[in-house]
Amino acid sequence: MINVSGFTREEKEACLPAIDALVGCCRITRIQGVLALEDFVHRHNNDFLTFAATLVIDGRDPDLVKGMLQTLISADDHTGSALLERLIITEGILNVQAGESPDLLEVKLLSMLGEDFLRQRNLFPVCIKDATALAEQQFAEKLSEEEQQALTWIGDIVAPTEGTS
Repeated sequence: MINVSGFTREEKEACLPAIDALVGCCRITRIQGVLALEDFVHRHNNDFLTFAATLVIDGRDPDLVKGMLQTLISADDHTGSALLERLIITEGILNVQAGESPDLLEVKLLSMLGEDFLRQRNLFPVCIKDATALAEQQFAEKLSEEEQQALTWIGDIVAPTEGTS
């Protein structure tokens, strides 16, 4: 995760259009598929976001996309909001490529700017609930089927349902 403590509020606010664009990308890909981003690329004026989206449209490996974008960031002398925006775009486009939910992506990217930005959009309570659900989902995905059954069995013993002894 990015340490944004060194960025001013104005620099963080300058990144909000990029976050909105990434959430829009996410909605497009969830409904129409990755190739539908081609129209977005032709309409958008952020060269870095356009390049990142083009890599995803072309079906590049996520590690390659991340590496190329990080290389571009480190090769250029961007500071302030331009640097922060590129870091957010990198994180966002990788989540778009991974098929993340648009709502969760918005929470993830805004959380990179700080709690105040989540509160501005009335997303702070949602963020806690979604983060808990995401952690539970990631934990469950790492368990084998037998381990999941064992946890269910243990849960039934510890907290039996009504009507059972």
